[in-house]
Amino acid sequence: MNLKDESACEIGTVIDIQNDFLLVEVEKGESCINCKLKSLCFYKGNEKTIFQIKNILNAKKGDKISFVIEPKIRILSSFLVYILPIILLIVTYSFCKYVLNISENLSILSAIISIPLCYFILKFIDKLFARKKLINPKMIKKI
Repeated sequence: MNLKDESACEIGTVIDIQNDFLLVEVEKGESCINCKLKSLCFYKGNEKTIFQIKNILNAKKGDKISFVIEPKIRILSSFLVYILPIILLIVTYSFCKYVLNISENLSILSAIISIPLCYFILKFIDKLFARKKLINPKMIKKI
């Protein structure tokens, strides 16, 4: 993805400056409203979010800036939210049916029960990623 691609940019307002970093307040973007992995995209609930970004363009307090999140983080987030539950469903069914030799109906039931388990797995991953601060938005320009 070209970092200059305007369609992938988010907009935030600089509320403070600390050394070489800006504290930027961002409202939730349209593309992330339903995402469950908030720490991957730094949005917390419905309120505005404050995060740090390297001040590479000498932005000042009150400036609006546009930034972009790396595509690999967006892809990872999408994989975890949409594909991981399907993989867990298939693995649980296969394990119950072929390894444990459980009946077809109980294997299907076990696979369905594994879906809520995926929620807890995602919550754990979310907390793990939040501690490691994997999100490093790239400042594009001052608006």
